Amino acid sequence: MADSWPLQFLTFLLSFALWGYSVAMSDDGRVLLQFRATLSSGGGDAALSSWAGGKGPCMDQNVSAWTGVYCENGNVSRLHLENLGLSGKLDLDILTGLPALRSLSFSNNSFEGPVPDFTKLPALKSIYLSMNRFSGEIPDGMFSAMRALKKVWLSHNNLSGRIPSSLTVPTKLIEVGLDGNKFEGQLPDLRQPELRMVNVSYNNLEGPIPERLSNMSASLFEGNKNLCGAPLGVSCTPSKKLAPALLVGIILIAIKVLTLLIGMIGFLLRRRASKGKTTTDKLQPSKSKRIEDLEAASVEKVSADHDGEKKKVPKKEQGKLTFVAEGKKKFDMQDLLKASAEVLGSGNFGSSYKATLVDAHAVVVKRFKEMNGVGREDFQEHMRRLGRLSHPNLQPLVAYYYRKEEKLLISEFVPNGSLAHMLHGKRHDLNAIRNPMLFSR
Repeated sequence: MADSWPLQFLTFLLSFALWGYSVAMSDDGRVLLQFRATLSSGGGDAALSSWAGGKGPCMDQNVSAWTGVYCENGNVSRLHLENLGLSGKLDLDILTGLPALRSLSFSNNSFEGPVPDFTKLPALKSIYLSMNRFSGEIPDGMFSAMRALKKVWLSHNNLSGRIPSSLTVPTKLIEVGLDGNKFEGQLPDLRQPELRMVNVSYNNLEGPIPERLSNMSASLFEGNKNLCGAPLGVSCTPSKKLAPALLVGIILIAIKVLTLLIGMIGFLLRRRASKGKTTTDKLQPSKSKRIEDLEAASVEKVSADHDGEKKKVPKKEQGKLTFVAEGKKKFDMQDLLKASAEVLGSGNFGSSYKATLVDAHAVVVKRFKEMNGVGREDFQEHMRRLGRLSHPNLQPLVAYYYRKEEKLLISEFVPNGSLAHMLHGKRHDLNAIRNPMLFSR
């Protein structure tokens, strides 16, 4: 009897340990069943039908038969319930009974209301709540106690207000997804050493992008019209005022160029075969001449010379740009066809466009429509004269296009503003059009 006492004692200790392990498992199961009850109005019962009592969620140390439940060392460590059609308000208070919980994901469901309070789960490392219907502002101190947080994704909800400054607290932060919301104000100065992605695209943010984020992709910040700095390439520093002497010089040059252009236009008007009222282009891309109309229809197209005689224009010259500036990048009408364009303005004789070619090279295209009586040789002679003009502050003619019904003048685009901006210190919105073709098809 004495010899069997140690064996009985060891059996008792083993039974006690197994009983304690069973109790721990049932505690996790009880917490999850209580949590499921809060989701019942949103279809939680049907989506989580595998959740049942018995032995609890963790069948083995690292195995679970319950939907979306992951175990580690016999405890629930992750709860991932994506794409299950769950709805209603998300209450995480019950989940405080899962001490080993490190990751939560409820992405692509229909939860609504404010973002749930994570402050009661400070040990979380990952939070995924993207593609739901959460709305309102996030308390600024929401993430202050979440020292272990590495990933937080709240994309494509209806969140507003400022991005919480407490996101600067978690020192192990790696990924932040806040895109597709209505956040406003400035970005917090995130400086975590392991931070590799911060997606804040398509919000209402403004101000400079923090230096720590300047080496990330520009696509992570697009859709915020008032953000500036790298990697967007938008300067945050307002342009310095021009010195008075330089401003006077620019004005004098502009007057000379304007006088030259007025003289040329007057000459061209006198050469018109028939005079009529000029019309203003309405800046509607859909009414622009199709690019096919700019190309040659046949070899039989003719133009008038000085003597009024007719002569045939070779087919290879139809639809072709003529370059007058040496050393400039060459392109053709097909390149202009593929370019995106913005309307810069219009006048009595046509409209001006900024055309950005496929290689990001930008030019200005001045389109004249009311000079049908100008002969080819007269027009070419004036273009050659313009091409010979040279001055450090004068943007020269690059190329031109001639057709009886339409003429194009092409010059380099200057991105540093207009004369009106230099004189008045502000820009004027000229009804820019986003990504139209240079000519409608």
